[in-house]
Amino acid sequence: IYALNIGEINQNENTFDVVGNAVYAENSYTHVLNNTIKNMDGSAIFFRNKTILQNSRTLFAVFARMHVKDNTFEGTMPHAIYGFGQLEAETNIFKNRNANSPTIWVRELGPNSYVYDNDFEPQLNATTHVTMTVPAIKLERASAPYRGMKLDVEKNTINRYRSGIELTNPQGYIGSVASLQYRQVNVYDNKVYNTNIAANQGMVYGIRLQHANGADVTYNVIERLDNVTTSSGRATFERGIALSQTQNAQIVYNNVKTHGNGIWSAGNLKGTFYGCNYLDATYYGFYFLPPSGGSNTIISTQGYSYFPSGNMWIDPASSVGSFDRVAGQVDNMKTPKWYFNQGAVTNAQ
Repeated sequence: IYALNIGEINQNENTFDVVGNAVYAENSYTHVLNNTIKNMDGSAIFFRNKTILQNSRTLFAVFARMHVKDNTFEGTMPHAIYGFGQLEAETNIFKNRNANSPTIWVRELGPNSYVYDNDFEPQLNATTHVTMTVPAIKLERASAPYRGMKLDVEKNTINRYRSGIELTNPQGYIGSVASLQYRQVNVYDNKVYNTNIAANQGMVYGIRLQHANGADVTYNVIERLDNVTTSSGRATFERGIALSQTQNAQIVYNNVKTHGNGIWSAGNLKGTFYGCNYLDATYYGFYFLPPSGGSNTIISTQGYSYFPSGNMWIDPASSVGSFDRVAGQVDNMKTPKWYFNQGAVTNAQ
């Protein structure tokens, strides 16, 4: 089915309550607009593409496309949006969910997808959200697309999730590294807030990228809102931004506050640049996983003598000088330089 509308903007909304799925779509381009969906037995919205075979050969395959706009999801449901294909999710509200599963989860993400200006509100019981070990937004592929794909995750506000945004296997540019000016994967201007976190409740990520070559992670805010001072112990499970096996990415102009690790990295990170990030009261500003932690972390030189990396580290008043700006270990044959400002002077380490 092409361009099927379920609901209409500026019209009376539909309400779906206590059913299996509010919307189940296969091989379709579906618009879900201005509905209230709550207390589902299954995923509120499920979509997928389905290949039709004949004599063990593909007869035809239609890639699913789901557009979800101006809906309110609330109450108990395994997922608000779950599927396989292209997702366009914008200006939705997800509130009072009480399920240990991602709110938005696309298992095999299609090209030209976006998740824009959605509001993820606190869980049903504000004291139990810390047991959530899954993200608000989880977008993944089994393998990176050969020629890159367009994906934008922008201007979302995420409250009280243990993990905000997780991306696995997007490809951030088309063709060679020379085409990096045409970055395809953008994580921009999102706000991720969490609180009431303890070590025995699992890992914490604001933004997590795995195999996301060429991604642009810019102007995001990741903050813990409680008054607990960060420490080396909290660095074992708190990661504001986490990268693994992600080359030629840009991690710039982000603000991470009161996390054990401001920006945590592992694996092959050649060509990835960390610039002008503001790391406030993070025990480790940057942490690079050493071989003893299971990774040979490789990075490139950061900045130049005439153009330093421009990151800023702020220690809390009670711990001035006791936090590490850059820690861990890189495994390059020749250790790269890291250019930074110290007053009016540019230095390198």
